[in-house]
This record gives sequence, C-alpha cells and structure tokens, in this order.
Amino acid sequence: MMKYFQKRNLFCRKSIIFSIILLICTGIFTFTSSILTKPGTKSIAQSKIPEALENVPVDQDREDSSKLIPDEDESIISNGLENTKIEGIRDGFPPVPRWTIEFYKQSTNLPIFGKKLIQKKFISLGISTVYREEEYLKQTLQSLLDEAEPEELELIVIVIYLADTDLEKRKLQLKLIVSNFRPFLDSGLIQITNSSADIYPPLNFALTKRTFNDLTDRVKWRSKQVIDFAFLFSYVNYHQMSDYHMIVDDDVIASYRYITAIQDFINLKKLSKVKWTALHFTNFLGIGLLFHKSDLAKISEFLLMFYQDMPVDMLIRKFIDIENPGKTEDDTVINRFPSIFQHIGKSSTLPKKSQEIIDSTFNLAKRRFKNQNPKVMKITTTMKIHSDFMPSNAYSPVPGWFWGIPLKPEETFDIIFNHPLNNISRIVILSGLPPSSKSKKEIKNQKIQYGDDFIRNGTLQISSHLSNYQTLSPNCKNFVTVGKFENSTGEIDVNFNELSTSKSNLLVQCIRIVIQPTKFWTIIREIEVFSKS
Repeated sequence: MMKYFQKRNLFCRKSIIFSIILLICTGIFTFTSSILTKPGTKSIAQSKIPEALENVPVDQDREDSSKLIPDEDESIISNGLENTKIEGIRDGFPPVPRWTIEFYKQSTNLPIFGKKLIQKKFISLGISTVYREEEYLKQTLQSLLDEAEPEELELIVIVIYLADTDLEKRKLQLKLIVSNFRPFLDSGLIQITNSSADIYPPLNFALTKRTFNDLTDRVKWRSKQVIDFAFLFSYVNYHQMSDYHMIVDDDVIASYRYITAIQDFINLKKLSKVKWTALHFTNFLGIGLLFHKSDLAKISEFLLMFYQDMPVDMLIRKFIDIENPGKTEDDTVINRFPSIFQHIGKSSTLPKKSQEIIDSTFNLAKRRFKNQNPKVMKITTTMKIHSDFMPSNAYSPVPGWFWGIPLKPEETFDIIFNHPLNNISRIVILSGLPPSSKSKKEIKNQKIQYGDDFIRNGTLQISSHLSNYQTLSPNCKNFVTVGKFENSTGEIDVNFNELSTSKSNLLVQCIRIVIQPTKFWTIIREIEVFSKS
C-alpha cells in the first residue's frame, strides 16, 4: 500500500494514457459486445445444472448459464490464449482475446436461480462470493433481509455471482443459498449468476509481473478477483437491474434500515446538487461503494484493462480519481457516517490468510429503541449544522446523528408535528455518542473529537400553539418545560404519566430542546416519541 502512494504522482501522469487506452478499448469492447451479446443469445458454455447437485430443486423453465469450472487454476491459465479476429475490424487493430468475447457473451446470460425482474429496482446489491466453511454468506444475506422493512425490500435486488473455480465448492455455495433463501429467489429479490472459466484471461503473467512485491499466488488471486468484480458490474449493467449499484462483500452484516440510509443520502446529495461518482457507506476501501448504473460499463472495462496491475479496491479508487480530475483523494468519494455495514469475516478467501478488520463507526449511532415516531412537518435548529449531520438524522429510525455547532448563548432544536398530538406517552432523547465510544477518537475526514459533545445543561419543552403555519417558517410559542437533561449522561426520559395533570393533558404540537451556553459542539443521536397504545 505504501508503495502505491509513493507512486501516486506517476499514476497521475499515466491518467492521460489510461484515458486514451480506455477510448480505444471501449470501441473494441462495445463492438464485440454488440455483435456477440444480443439479448437471448445463448453462450456456447451453457449447460444444465449438474445432476450431482443433490437436493436442490431446479427451475425447469430456466436456462442455466453455468459451465462447470474445473477444479484447478491451471485451467484458467491455459484459457484465453487464443485470439479471435473480428470481421469488420480494420487491419492494424490488435486481435480480440477469446476470453474477452466470452466475458461479454456470458454476462448476458439469464440468472441460474431467481425470478427474472419485471421492472428496474432502485438499488442492486452486488455480492461476488466464494465458498468458506464459516458460511459468512448466509449471515450476510440473513442480515440484509432482517435489517430491512418489507417496503424497503421492494426497492432492491440482491445479485450473487458464484465465483469459485472449484466445482464442489460452487455446488456447496449454491445449495446453501437455495436451501435457506428459496422464497426470496422465487420472488426475484435474490438472483444468482455464474460463468465458465472461459471468461478469465491467462494468469501466467503473474510469474513475471509482480506489483507491490506480492507473491505469485497472491497476484493470481487478486487478478481473478478483479475479473469477478468486472463480470458482476457488466452483468448488472446489461440486465438493466437498477438505477444504482452497490458493492457488498459476502462477509458483512447491515445496520437497521440500511436501505433508507442509502436512499436518504442519495436524496441529500440531489438536494445539495452535488455531482458524484461514488458514495461510500463504510470505512473500508471497497465495501459499501455506490455507483450510478450509467457508470457500470466504464468501471467494468477499466478493470478488464488493468486487472494485472493492482487489487480491485485500489483499481476502483483509481477509476474514481480519473473521473474526478483536479480533486483531492478525500474529495473524490463522498462518505456517509456512521457506516451501515460491518465486516465479520475472519478467514480470507486467499488461502492461509486471516483478517480481523472492523469499522469503528458501525455501532456509534445504533438505535436503542425500535419505535415508529409520529410524522413531522419540520425539524429545525438555531445551531450551525456540521457537514451532512442533519437535524432529521436524530429523529429518523436510520442510524445517524445530528451534529451542531453552537453560535449563540442559548440554542434550540425544534420538532414541529403535522397536527397537535394527544396520545404521547413518553419522550426519550439521547445526546452524545455511546459511552463505549467516548474515548478521544476521530471520525475519518472529521477534524473534531466527539467524546464531549453531549448536552450538559439543557431542558425539554412542549407547546400546543403553532404560529405562522402557512409560511415556510412555522414555529411554536408558549412552551412549557417538562424535564431536564442528566448532566452526566446527556440523556432525558420523560414519562407523561408522571407529569402533573396540567402538563400531561396538553396537546403537543411542538417539542423543543433548549441548550444552555457551552464550549462544546452538540450531538443528538436519537429522539424517540412514544404514543399510547
């Protein structure tokens, strides 16, 4: 990694060369795919799912795009050596490798399992997976399904690419998915694809070209992984599956309502008219990157050109840099905090390699309650909003927080409901971040420490009187204090049954947090308004 950054200036100079090569290869790839990947074309590698795949029911009306991949990597090294000259391409152009043709042909195949989509989804979640004894993929899929509400699942499709070159491992991985998630395959929510070994280039270059001082086996492993990612990008792009596509690893878990978190962040960037190539939802280099569907073909082609040079996550970052000339590395990818995915895998897909990496921001704003808050007309504050930490983050069920900078001696944070509520039973507000995270840490790209950013001296007020409701700036008046924040914890929990009769019977049109003078910034991570059952 250090060597990569030392060569950053050299890569910047190479960017122009990369772009020229990209234009030439795009023409070749586009021509190739146009004549060989018409919808409905069946790959010469297609065959029925093997009978040896016991106890896994097969959709009889669905073509299987798989050709059984031999067990050994030598089969991949020997493939792709033949070149094919395409009729119509003028002399002087290099011949198109056979593996490139197969790559594009097989990316048009139908899924081997999973109902074909009738309409495009909002987001596709792409998982390139290989078998591991720990069955991380099962945990990942279960988490993606459990941590989403039914209406959120309507917005997504999960696309799984079985990337094992070992036949038995592929059968085990396929059986794992089908036996545990058959209803989601039948509905089309989960789709499975694979390919034959014909899509891979010869990997014998690794014997002589070893960048980053990687051993030969590691160069082969990472190069195949680049092709795996490129194939999945091409597959999703060809089948027009979604408006946006996200890279999801096969050994992660998701936070509650992660789909809404993605949707909200996209909408926030639309409102602020920010143009972006990638949005990032974790602190890991390659996990949780979101792209426009319109960029998938370009990313796939870029990976195919430079699969020999560096690992897939670094190549993708290089692509993003080239798409954003003149920007610093920190500005090319827009990060969302906290992370909505956590890495759980300890055994790497590279043999004899273990890894224990976690995202320290994943649990920072995990919700204490699963409660449906009443709908609001407006949430506003007198504090200056830091970065993308909007006031609505604290009220949303999606993990996140509001982060404000006090500018006046007394600051307010107001929640205005659509109409007066007479059924509120309890209000809980949590400020700062959980005790376990209150060490002097820093969030990536944030220059301020957050351990002390909780409310020390504040009150909770309610109001029944709304004024200026027909304007763009509705507000309340005649507030009544119902509680005070705990100085040591920055929390408040008000039970309306314990209030005086005059206060507990009030209609609630507005809730206000009043923050007294402080030298610290303010984090409000959770606001819960409970209703009487």
